[in-house]
Parts: sequence; structure tokens; C-alpha cells
Amino acid sequence: MWITLLKGRHCSFVLLFALLTSCGGGGGGTSNTGPGATVPSIVVSGQRSTSTIYSPTEDVQYNLQIYLPAGYANSPTPFPIIYALDGDFQFSTMAAVLDEQGSKAILVGIGRSDRRDIDYQTTGAPLFYQFITTDLVPFIETQYRVRPASRTLVGHSFGGLFVGLALFMDRVGGKYFANFVMLEGTFNVDDFTSAQIATKELQMFDQSAGRLPVTLIMSGADCCYYRATSDLYDKIVSRNYQGLVPYKKQYFLSHGNMFLPAFTDAMRILYP
Repeated sequence: MWITLLKGRHCSFVLLFALLTSCGGGGGGTSNTGPGATVPSIVVSGQRSTSTIYSPTEDVQYNLQIYLPAGYANSPTPFPIIYALDGDFQFSTMAAVLDEQGSKAILVGIGRSDRRDIDYQTTGAPLFYQFITTDLVPFIETQYRVRPASRTLVGHSFGGLFVGLALFMDRVGGKYFANFVMLEGTFNVDDFTSAQIATKELQMFDQSAGRLPVTLIMSGADCCYYRATSDLYDKIVSRNYQGLVPYKKQYFLSHGNMFLPAFTDAMRILYP
């Protein structure tokens, strides 16, 4: 079910949607649609391109895939933009979802899945966040018509963990993103990660002055990381931040198979 608490206008309500499917196995840090998952049809209307970018802070080159929605070329208006992790093997699925929904948003998939154990973890996340915000964002947004106030960051599994870490770093010092989508974030993958998450969440709260004007979408698989996701979500919501729009949902699917419906649901929320 989706649990949605809207704050900042002294109102709250709960939106309940049921998703009933068979339960599958899962777990670990891999991210894929999994066997048996229904993948959307191939992109037919949006435009796709590829690029690369060098990160001087990490001395690493990243592969990029970029999706421009139908109508972008003929529209003078700027578009919302989604920066997505695991772009080298999730990009086609994500672009197809946006295409089928008719979502008017640019998608940038960041590749180099071989660096997931470095970039997406607590020790490597600060440098990867620096790369995204100081190198990648300017590189992309000088080439395309983008609404900087509508940036979204999305990740699954270890990528979901990084999005959580990015939330803490962003709201303490950067404020680059308006929407944070954490799908099956591995927030309790080990004791060190759990302790770091608790410390960084408290630091964000201490420096927030009671404001967190972002949309927070957090979901997890019943088999695996939903409990850790729910615990972090509940802690953030309990702070009663002004401006926070949070969503939470549990999926009765495996760790990998939950990605497609969870990403689809998140995009429906952000780009109805």
C-alpha cells in the first residue's frame, strides 16, 4: 500500500492502493527486473542518445544514456529531469516506462555498474555525490532545457541506499534535488551502514531548521529491505518537517522484481 502524509498545510491523509502479487525470493545488492518480470515495450516516441563524462574527483569515466520525451524538440519550455543510477542495465526499462506513460521528463542514466560497491556505499558516496552535483548536472543542463527546481534522483538496492545518503548530503549542504526515489534501499545491509544512516539522518534534522521541502518516495520488497525502508521513512516523517511530501509502499515481490512496478508507481506520482 502507498502511505502518503502531506505536511506543511496542516493536513494529512492516507492514500491506500493494494498491489497483490505472488511473493518471490530476493535480497542482496544486485538490481534487475528479474525473471518473470513484465518489461514495457520498446521506446517508440522519445529520443535516445549516449554520451560519456569524466569525473576528475574520482578519476573515472562514466557512461551516460539520455532519453528526451516526445515533443521535446518542438517545445521551448524547460523539462523536469531524472538522474537515475544503474543506467547501464536499467535505462531501457525506465525510458520505456516514461514513454508509455507519456511523462514529459528527461531521463539521464548513469552507467558503471562495476562501481556499485564503491560509489553507492557510505564511504564512496560523498565523492560520487560531488561528481553528480558539480560535474554531471552542469554538463547535462547546459545541453538540454531543464527545470533545475524539478530534479529527481532515483536508485534501486545499493542505488536506493545512495539516494538516501544523497538526501542527507543534499539537504545539509547542496539542495540540488527536489525529489528522492529510494527503491529497496539497503539501509541495513550491515551494522556500519545502519550506524551511518542513523548519524546522517540526525545531522540532517539538526541542521534543517524544521524544513525539508522535498518529495520522498520510499518503497521496499516484503522479502528483503522493506522493514529497513519503513523504519527510516517513519523516522524522517516523525520529525514533522515543513514542506515534506512523503510516500511509502510495500511490494510482495522479490528484491529484483519489485523494481519495475515501484519505478512505474513513482513516476506516476511525480509525473501524473
